[in-house]
Amino acid sequence: MLDLNALQAKIDNLWETETSDSLSNWLFQKRLSDINTIIGDGEFVSIPTKNAQATFEVEPIQQRFDSEDTDFDPIPPHRQAA
Repeated sequence: MLDLNALQAKIDNLWETETSDSLSNWLFQKRLSDINTIIGDGEFVSIPTKNAQATFEVEPIQQRFDSEDTDFDPIPPHRQAA
């Protein structure tokens, strides 16, 4: 049987002894344990990265509108109804 008075005493004791930092630490540990449950125990390692420059050649928007493409509809059908 559950003793509600004993439970109330434990809860009152927690309110008196716990701090914001201890509760934050407890929550952080709970989150880490959940991650370990999902991915398993192990070690996080950093992946080496390479710095490289990516360049893209994009046709200016005005050239797309001035093109000779007659199938191009500048207003999509879902906006024509509005």
